Amino acid sequence: MSQANKQLVRDFYGTSLAGDTEAYARFLVPDFKWYVPSILPWGGDGVGATRFVTHILSRVAKTFDFARFGYDAFTADETTVSAFVYAGLSGHDDITRLAETWTVKDGKLTSLRVFYFDPLLVINAVRRREAEPA
Repeated sequence: MSQANKQLVRDFYGTSLAGDTEAYARFLVPDFKWYVPSILPWGGDGVGATRFVTHILSRVAKTFDFARFGYDAFTADETTVSAFVYAGLSGHDDITRLAETWTVKDGKLTSLRVFYFDPLLVINAVRRREAEPA
């Protein structure tokens, strides 16, 4: 089961990398919960798969360069997947690292808790992006 859970999260990341936002729903339970550091522009705790995709992932997609995404470590058990990942920041050479803990039930992702190694690096990237002329 732990390998299936790892594959589920890997497939979710693959959907992100492909930019296929409509495919997210098949991975998440309707009452999906997330916990993101409140210091980030999209931070806070929330509930709802649709809200997560439209309000969180859409902003994350503008900030991160997923062409420079990879794993530092990736483990799983029967109900939890832990991924230590890195990603580039769009339009800049910076790379940031995150630890993510996913919970899984019946082949679906039920929650996500995200830890940013350097949230100020991400905040500064968002500020730079927002300051650029449209």
